[in-house]
Parts: sequence; C-alpha cells; structure tokens
Amino acid sequence: PSEPNPEGGPASPVALEKLLNLSPEQRTKALGSLPPPRRAEIEKKLDEYQKMPPQQRARVLERYQRMRSLAPQKQQQVRVSLRKLTALDEPRRKLVQRQLNQMRSLSDADRSALINSEEFRSKFTPAEQQIVEDVSLITPRN
Repeated sequence: PSEPNPEGGPASPVALEKLLNLSPEQRTKALGSLPPPRRAEIEKKLDEYQKMPPQQRARVLERYQRMRSLAPQKQQQVRVSLRKLTALDEPRRKLVQRQLNQMRSLSDADRSALINSEEFRSKFTPAEQQIVEDVSLITPRN
C-alpha cells in the first residue's frame, strides 16, 4: 500500500477527512481533474476510511501526523521499514507487529529503553530491530 505523501496529498487521512465533509457533488468536482486510476485509488481509500470505526480513524490520523512531524529522510526510512515489515514471512511479521502493539502504551523514553535492551536484541534480527525502531516512531499511543 502506498504511504500518504508528506505534503498531505489527496490520499492522506487529512485530505480524506476533508473529502468526507464535502457533499457528493463537491467531492465529484474535487476529484474530477485527477487521472482515472488515481481517482479510483482515492475513492477506494475514502471508502475504506469511511468504514473505519471512529477510534481507528483517530489512530490513522495520529499515525499520519506523527509521520509528517519527522524529517523527510526519516519519513523515507520509515516507509522502507513499513515495506520490509510487509515482506517478512508471516510468523516473523506477527511477532514484530505484536511487539509494536505492546509498545503502544510506552512513552518515547520507555520505547527507546526497550529497543536498547538485551532481551529485545536477542528476540529480533538486526533488520527486524530496525523495523520496530522505525515504525514505532509513527505508532500512536494508547
């Protein structure tokens, strides 16, 4: 899945929220100038976003805002790690995802301490450690 662009492009959660607040006619006009494949992609994301429960929407928006707060080079690094996460085999991906979910309740300082712990380093490969470190930067807090 493509990541929203840092400038808040048409598929960003912020833009999707704005599109949701438009009437169907206004939305059609706003998307009318886009090439058909891009328009279809945005309409699909809009539909998926609309179907999310409010809490999930809030997490998506927070994740996006955390991403935007990062320097462009760090944003790119996070995008690479997100792609690597999806490329992991299922058991390892689930293990990494479980770790990320457990880190949601931790402060930035506690996340950093965990990532630097011997237990963490013995549990994950260096590549997986990097994925957790990068993706944790945009993982919303509980």
